[in-house]
Amino acid sequence: METFNWAGVVIALIGVISAWLANRAAKNAAKSSADASVTNERVKAETEAYKRARAMDVETIQRQDEELKELREEMKKLREDNRALHAENERLKQRVSSLEGRRRNG
Repeated sequence: METFNWAGVVIALIGVISAWLANRAAKNAAKSSADASVTNERVKAETEAYKRARAMDVETIQRQDEELKELREEMKKLREDNRALHAENERLKQRVSSLEGRRRNG
């Protein structure tokens, strides 16, 4: 009678379990790698979107700074014109008062 080789069965069983675990670990590693690749692509896309948005913000700020500078210059000119008009108005009021005084007296 032949004796059953339990050591061989145990070794074969360990081999099968090891192969199954190795396959499972490989699948998990591939999934992790794919997930990391997707995450990396998302990070790249978000970084590019941020850079584009930041560039637009910088352009907008520069344009608004130029517009503000122009508005300030225009406001300064309008204030100067307003002062000149007030001075002219006062001069004309005095002239009218003077003429009215002469007319009454003369």
